[in-house]
Amino acid sequence: MLDQLETLPQDPRLVAIRFQPEQLTRARELRGLTKAALAALVDKTPGAISQFESGLTKPDSHTVARLGLALAIPVSFFARRVVGPSILSDACHFRSLRSVSQSLRRQAIRIGEIGHEVLALVQSDGVELPKDEISPLKCLPRSPEQIEQLAYDVRRRWGLGAGPIHEVLPLLESKGLRVLPLTAACAEVDAFSTWAEGEPIALLSFAKPSSRVHFDAAHELGHLLMHDDVSPGNPVLEGDADGFASAFLVPRESFLPECPSRWNLRDFQSLKARWRVSIQALVVRAHRLGKLSVASYRNAFIDLNRWGYRQAEPGEWDLMQPVVLRQALELVSDDLPLSRIAKLLCLHEVQLRQVLGPLTPGEAA
Repeated sequence: MLDQLETLPQDPRLVAIRFQPEQLTRARELRGLTKAALAALVDKTPGAISQFESGLTKPDSHTVARLGLALAIPVSFFARRVVGPSILSDACHFRSLRSVSQSLRRQAIRIGEIGHEVLALVQSDGVELPKDEISPLKCLPRSPEQIEQLAYDVRRRWGLGAGPIHEVLPLLESKGLRVLPLTAACAEVDAFSTWAEGEPIALLSFAKPSSRVHFDAAHELGHLLMHDDVSPGNPVLEGDADGFASAFLVPRESFLPECPSRWNLRDFQSLKARWRVSIQALVVRAHRLGKLSVASYRNAFIDLNRWGYRQAEPGEWDLMQPVVLRQALELVSDDLPLSRIAKLLCLHEVQLRQVLGPLTPGEAA
């Protein structure tokens, strides 16, 4: 595979001959551009871009060169094939379909594909990644009680007990989840997950508060376990994933004896420090378990709104970043330095570093 990638042409005339239509779509969506926007940059019509992407026609060498400049990508990108499994948009669970544009969702998917390609390359160089321990636990709960039971079963199977999970990301990586970063350009996407030819993948934004990242990771685990064969986009599925995340991070049997029956900020701050879950999520959990009354629940959110804690809570901690991708890249750094990986994927190195973000070797975690 590496030899095939390294023989890709750099000359626009040769790229025009070996042009892969889907690669133009990937490059365009990676930049977050519509067909009309790209057409304007290369002095073509949107219809011409559609024909290039569908394979009805091929761009000439001059157009190939202009496309590379407009998309800030080496022209060789248009001649290569996808490394590893593609990520299908209709199989991705996004946190909010209504508030995020389709172009941003597609951009996030393309970023995820590149991250997954990097993982495929390091595996082809002999690196063994953690085996999948998530798929054997998949099921389709049909009630909140069954979701609670699934969270309990996952904890039991993984030997987690009923106490707090202080570092969720390394735990999920050790169980085979491929955790990849969402770049700043896709911050509005929030998070998403999918199965890519049998591999569980989750893309998360690490720029958020630590408690939010923990909950997002558990939420995506819920999707992967419960919604593999269910079409994304249903708000009920999001509620189910939230319910799983709450039950997984804050088990009922151990949380209820600790939880106060009345709203008090100091008490819930202490619970946050222990359980590594946001105050807001703890309030919701306490209410749904019947520990907080409707009045206490309402007062909690009135106070949190008044203090500005709905946007930024106190008591966050230093998040432990994912380690699998970073360590894999360090292991292959002699044979596959980042500069060579970028060349194999027909990207500029700076682009690859932007995609990998804090997981880039040598970058501050």
